[in-house]
Amino acid sequence: MIQSNQPEGVHLLIKQKSILISCPHENVSTKFLAPYTTFPRIHQKSVTCLDISSGGGLGVSTSTDGTMKIWQAANGEIRGLCFHAGILDTAIVDRGRNVLSCSRDGTARLWDCGKSACLGVIADCGCPINGIAVGTANDSLNLGSPETPPSEREVGTEGKILLLAREDGKLQGVGLQSRQPLFLFVGSDAFNCCTFLSSTSVLAGTQDGNIYQLDVRNTNTPIQVIHRSGAPVLSLLPYRDGFIASQEFFAEDGSEVLPPFGGPRGRGALRKDPPVIRDLYVSLEDLFHGCTKKIKISRRVMNEDGLTSTIRDKILTIDVQPGWKRGTRVTFEKEGDQGPNVIPADIIFVVQEKLHPRFKRADNNLIYVASIPLGKALTGCTLDVWTLDGRLLNIPINDIVDPKYCKVVPGEGMPLLQDPQCKGDLLIYFDISFPKSLSPETKTVLKNVLLPEER
Repeated sequence: MIQSNQPEGVHLLIKQKSILISCPHENVSTKFLAPYTTFPRIHQKSVTCLDISSGGGLGVSTSTDGTMKIWQAANGEIRGLCFHAGILDTAIVDRGRNVLSCSRDGTARLWDCGKSACLGVIADCGCPINGIAVGTANDSLNLGSPETPPSEREVGTEGKILLLAREDGKLQGVGLQSRQPLFLFVGSDAFNCCTFLSSTSVLAGTQDGNIYQLDVRNTNTPIQVIHRSGAPVLSLLPYRDGFIASQEFFAEDGSEVLPPFGGPRGRGALRKDPPVIRDLYVSLEDLFHGCTKKIKISRRVMNEDGLTSTIRDKILTIDVQPGWKRGTRVTFEKEGDQGPNVIPADIIFVVQEKLHPRFKRADNNLIYVASIPLGKALTGCTLDVWTLDGRLLNIPINDIVDPKYCKVVPGEGMPLLQDPQCKGDLLIYFDISFPKSLSPETKTVLKNVLLPEER
């Protein structure tokens, strides 16, 4: 039991795999357990949100690279990979045949876990959707009918409501299978999160610290509004007969006590999407001479009303310079998807070298492997090598070629980026072909020549 340096009446009990914090005066306690297991290879970049199915068997998580991965909670095995730029929250439908995502682009989408495919856009709000929740609707609520029959891959969506916590200060309810709007409640500020307490009661938290409890059958007036501080409400979780709220608090001097998660407004406040990184494969000839690459991209562009958007094509031009190497990055700033309160992502192309039938590049040098028979390796020969700029080199090989021998031809490699008139070297290695058999007479001749001391 450790009591030193703790607030009056607060006790800490630290064990090998847990920490218990208790306050007997208030009759409350919290226990923190050590992680049961970790899955370090699911994402390569920072995890932005995570959800576990009600049965505990399936996990879904998203990363700053725009990927959403579906995985087995028991062992971390990846079951599916989806891409939805700027994801802010996810939800699992029933036991995990389908999952939902919401994004800064203003859409909520339904995904098929088995095929990693989008089954449709459930809602397009025209503003960032900061949080979502899915729950079973009360039988008295009319959820509407879908305009088209749902896909056979859509499982467990009937009788469900999808809640959307929107950046524009609205909480929206949508029939998950019907895609029909059910209600639209206007709050005091941007909604950050939402959850179901029951089939009729829901909670939603705002950036200015309000927690609204609503009856989905009649959202004109809240059941109650809870306001304990002006700190943003970041997450809500049903717990026993109540709920747990996570908020962002500030000290008296204005400094943050917890790491920032929101921003000047809601979770969807103005911020830049992570960069979109794509490989650009270029041949050695194009890296030798230089060239111009034109790449067509499709991106979401905001319309004049500032709320709706359209997918449009754009041509990006890349002037490949002589001497560029694998890993060279070309950045087009803010050419990603546009959206309300979103700074478009940068699009970054990373140069990759195509495989070449004759040469392999090593920094500014070119490597060429010549196949020659053993006789030429011992007696010399002339190699004919076609260069990247179409010249035929006649290279005399006068040395005895052993397996480690390398012929260096100065100035016949790749151009230097800082001075394309200067070039690296051509390095020639040899693949020596040995005869499969020799006659006794030939062996005698070779022994006399190569091993005279044994005569």
